[in-house]
Amino acid sequence: MSRIALVIAGGDPPPLDLLATLPPPLITVAADSGINHARAMDLGVDVLVGDLDSADAAAIQWAIDRGATVEAHSPNKDQTDLELALDRAVGAATKLEIDELVVAGVAGGRLDHWLANLLTVAGPVTASIDVTTYAGRSRISVVRNHRLLTGRAGELISLIPVGGPAHGITTTGLTYPLTNETLTAGSGRGVSNTFVSTGTDTTVSARVELTWGTLLAVQPEYLASTP
Repeated sequence: MSRIALVIAGGDPPPLDLLATLPPPLITVAADSGINHARAMDLGVDVLVGDLDSADAAAIQWAIDRGATVEAHSPNKDQTDLELALDRAVGAATKLEIDELVVAGVAGGRLDHWLANLLTVAGPVTASIDVTTYAGRSRISVVRNHRLLTGRAGELISLIPVGGPAHGITTTGLTYPLTNETLTAGSGRGVSNTFVSTGTDTTVSARVELTWGTLLAVQPEYLASTP
């Protein structure tokens, strides 16, 4: 089982059933109004970080009463609240032997925030750790070097390069395999692949490798079977 850090961003509230699919986090960090979601879900938070311009005062006090550390920043900062939260979680990864960073609540709200959030989770701040983010009921895995992904037989998955082209891509376990190929940013070639069925197994896996670049592996129906 993965040892995870959980970051709750301030976009749309994460689905309540998402938490049931995750191992218990070793540290939970809320980014500004992400604390509002944490309170609504009664989810314990270790650190609240951001300029706190969107966090409810009652939610902030709720977190403090439960022992959370509050790291307030000036609104005149160069980093977004999500970047600050990711940086805080990544900083704890080595000490706590965390091997995966899970980010929820990145979707919804302003379109510019949504796009920036997706690019941020795949940016330099998370380069040292595997990252999985949830946008609504979709799961998005950041792939650098290699990643083993799980899904349901026949489930959709799209491979989307970010930050430029991704080179040397080789996949196994997908219906339309790639072998040492390149996907360019702005191309839809990696969209709408599917996990291959392996006999009677409901849960299957696929491996994605690349020699250079970054991919977002998007499973738009990941939580579709969950009520």
